[in-house]
Amino acid sequence: MSVIAPTTTERHAFHEHVLYASFNAQRHAHKELIVVDSGPEPSAFFGDLDDDRVRYIHKTTANSVGAKRNVALRLANGAIVAHFDDACVYAPGYVSAMVSHLKASDAQLVRLEAAVGWDPVSNAVRLHKALGFRPETFVHRKAPLRALAFDDADVGEDAGFTSLAVCHVLDDS
Repeated sequence: MSVIAPTTTERHAFHEHVLYASFNAQRHAHKELIVVDSGPEPSAFFGDLDDDRVRYIHKTTANSVGAKRNVALRLANGAIVAHFDDACVYAPGYVSAMVSHLKASDAQLVRLEAAVGWDPVSNAVRLHKALGFRPETFVHRKAPLRALAFDDADVGEDAGFTSLAVCHVLDDS
């Protein structure tokens, strides 16, 4: 199981207590984290981290979110890939639950349609519906989608990738 996450310098503050903490807390037994960073400066946290499960790539030439996802996908060793957003907190059972749904559905890709999250403006927990095709909610089999790539874009980079995948939608509400 591979977890991949694109990032940049502006998001380095989330690396330890959000991205790595969410990855490390996952109950899924065998996992790796691949972080592709295109910022001008490398992440101090990931640069100093001593964890064999984590591969941190500082690559200033892969600048778009889509390009960084493609680099991470090529490096992923797992048969199943989960996409994380570096600023989102994922529950400890998230990866295991998504992998179970993926296997049970026999789909190539599963994604969340809705999720519960904290709204910092109102300081309340809110239900976020109609997430649509947001890559940070994707968990998919690597092999069938190996020939597909994310578009070289920062927004909507998933359009070409998901148009050819057999998808199963999960509603977490």
